[in-house]
Amino acid sequence: MPNRMHGSLARAGKVRKQTPKIEKKEKIHKVPKGRAKKRVIINRRFINVDPTKKRRSPNWNAGQKELK
Repeated sequence: MPNRMHGSLARAGKVRKQTPKIEKKEKIHKVPKGRAKKRVIINRRFINVDPTKKRRSPNWNAGQKELK
């Protein structure tokens, strides 16, 4: 059985041609990935910690009343 196309080739690339061209933004800095990202997280959590400050838990403000 020959390969069948879905739709006609006359409309190929229609959406891409209709979308407006947007210039790329300049990135501030490259975000580390993989092993380097793990290294940053470990340093933030364990190595650069000030022992006088107590670490807040993710749900630290659960029992507090809302400030108005």
